[in-house]
Amino acid sequence: MTLASLSRALSFALLLATCFLGAAAPASAQLETRSQLSTNTGPNSVFVADFNHDGKMDVAVASYYNYSPPGIQVFLGRGDGTFGRPRTYDANNGAGPIAGADLTGHGNIDLVAVNQDGGFVSVLLGNGDGTFQPPVDYATPPEPTQVVIGDFNGDGKLDIAVAGQGNGEGVAPAVGILLG
Repeated sequence: MTLASLSRALSFALLLATCFLGAAAPASAQLETRSQLSTNTGPNSVFVADFNHDGKMDVAVASYYNYSPPGIQVFLGRGDGTFGRPRTYDANNGAGPIAGADLTGHGNIDLVAVNQDGGFVSVLLGNGDGTFQPPVDYATPPEPTQVVIGDFNGDGKLDIAVAGQGNGEGVAPAVGILLG
């Protein structure tokens, strides 16, 4: 038996043991409602990260445009499960699913929000203090419904992929890639 096959066998045995033990002794979740955030009407997506570099998790909430007011609300975390008052950012037609990452390499989390009826995504560059610059819009396939961030072309820069469901008027569903 080679070292590689022994390693695979050991990994498989550990996986089986973990699955067996997990099934035999279910874990009990100890969750409680610590705080509840008042959001705009129609919240549909949440993204969590440390937007202001204080080591505490912050929350961004996207709200769809059919509801008033639309946009993105950012709640800065206090580190005890509670959050400060939100700051709201306009997302033009409203925000659908939201994602975030450091798109520019400046060390701050940026936000990307789908504008479902507008056919674009809004990119809000993070300032590093929990605030964001006004949105810049980029065209996507019609009726975008999802957004993910990753390095799709291997150049070391983050890219944005957006799924569009088409418009029902001859424009087919598609995934658009915005290269960073």
